[in-house]
Amino acid sequence: MKIYKKQSGFSGLELVLAVALTALLVGGGVYIYTTKSPSSNQMSSNQVKKTSGNQKSDSQYLKVPELGVEIPLSNDIKDLQYSKSSYGGIVFSTKKLSESSKGFCSEVGESYPLGITYKKLKTSLSTDPESRWTDRLDGLKDSVQKGHAKEFEDFFVYNDGPQAPCSDEESVNEMQSVQSEALDKAISQSREIK
Repeated sequence: MKIYKKQSGFSGLELVLAVALTALLVGGGVYIYTTKSPSSNQMSSNQVKKTSGNQKSDSQYLKVPELGVEIPLSNDIKDLQYSKSSYGGIVFSTKKLSESSKGFCSEVGESYPLGITYKKLKTSLSTDPESRWTDRLDGLKDSVQKGHAKEFEDFFVYNDGPQAPCSDEESVNEMQSVQSEALDKAISQSREIK
């Protein structure tokens, strides 16, 4: 007659399932943190570089690989930051604007304080006059003439917005307006990353 001892603890299958579930949860958390983290695309010291080109010899540029351009930083937007928009463009703000508005004018979220900046390939443009101006070659060329966009050999970069003030405070809205105009000018003076 065999005597069976009562076993305690986890079986091999239970242990494998527990490890797999833990790995899945950790992996999902890391993915969400890295894709939603605003600091991942904020301007860092290696993105800003001193240049001597058509601009002043001490002017700085913000490199934005997602758009394929470097944007010159004037005094009004010297602390420019960006993140990817859920609409496919790039959302810009400045640290000063975000702090002055207690975070409401941040580049993170859905406020788009300085508008959304897009890269549009020339091969994707339409000649249909019923199309939105951002989808037409003549519309983007007109925007270049007005100083709100930049034409490159294969693409355009343009800023769409902002659509509304991002604060109830008049001083913050004035800062937003000045910085939006400075960003438009900077985009019109941007240069392609080679």
